[in-house]
Amino acid sequence: MLAPSPPAGTMRLGRRPFADPGDTLLLRRHAAAGASALVAAVLFGAPAVAQPASEECARADEAAKILSQVGKQREAREKLVVCAAPACPRAVRDSCADRLAALDKAAAMPSLVFVVTDTEGNDLAAVRVTMDGKPLLERVDVPATSVDVGEHYLRFEANGFAPADKRIVAREGERDRRITVQLERATSPRASETPAPEPPPSTPPALAPPPPAPAQAAPPPPAPAPPPSSETAPARGRVGPLVVATGAVGVAGLAVGVIVGLAATSKYSTLSNECNGTACPASAQGDLDAFRSMRTVSTVGYVVGIVGVAGAAALYFLLPQGHAGTATAHAWIGPTPTGFAGEF
Repeated sequence: MLAPSPPAGTMRLGRRPFADPGDTLLLRRHAAAGASALVAAVLFGAPAVAQPASEECARADEAAKILSQVGKQREAREKLVVCAAPACPRAVRDSCADRLAALDKAAAMPSLVFVVTDTEGNDLAAVRVTMDGKPLLERVDVPATSVDVGEHYLRFEANGFAPADKRIVAREGERDRRITVQLERATSPRASETPAPEPPPSTPPALAPPPPAPAQAAPPPPAPAPPPSSETAPARGRVGPLVVATGAVGVAGLAVGVIVGLAATSKYSTLSNECNGTACPASAQGDLDAFRSMRTVSTVGYVVGIVGVAGAAALYFLLPQGHAGTATAHAWIGPTPTGFAGEF
């Protein structure tokens, strides 16, 4: 007998039987697990994972680009890790993830592995490492550390050991380079053995002053040197009348040379206005003759002056002191004639 059909506008409710009893057991287990997780989340709270904000992701992305351009690949990689986090916007996350993968795949950034031992060959792990004055590692028992390409100054410090410095040059593509350093134990300063202070010396008894040393006889004064003989070593440099006369003639000659030379210069200026080159008019013939005479007199005066001064100097150094005699000298200088005469 067939069951009557439900009226229009109604839904027939029914339960579909499970073909396998194991499905029912599986559903019950899933429900229990879900209820347990819900209770744990309510009671204890879900663990919160710090995720970067959108602005932080954008800043890390821009910083990574700048650091990559200036060659600081290690710091750029740290920024790429930040902006490749799942919480960052998809466009920023995908770009950072691609660049991070390319950086790791290229393996262009060098990495270092530090091996630090003491003088006995024992490995040391608790060693602080600074690079270029900035902290790099607190311990050296870590995986290879990436560094930037270029020259770096490393410093290794450990408790109980003297620090050690090392200079390296990290090259592009150089991976897992071993840096071996040996630290020497620090010599602890020992307490200085200060010797016991010695007692102050006792004051010695006053002693009588020593007797004065016997006075030594003063050496006799040196005997006076005998006067030099005029016959053996005549003195030089006597200013006699001959030296004075010769010098006077020389000074007079220089004076005449200067005075007449100035007059000749003035006359030459006058002729320069009257003459055209070497041709002079008849009216200027008197000035031309006077100029030539003055030029001759000036030249003779200079010659007489030089000879007179030189002769006076020679006589001053050559005549002996005992030379006696009189000397007279006179000179006449004019347009014509000019001369010098004297008695010695």
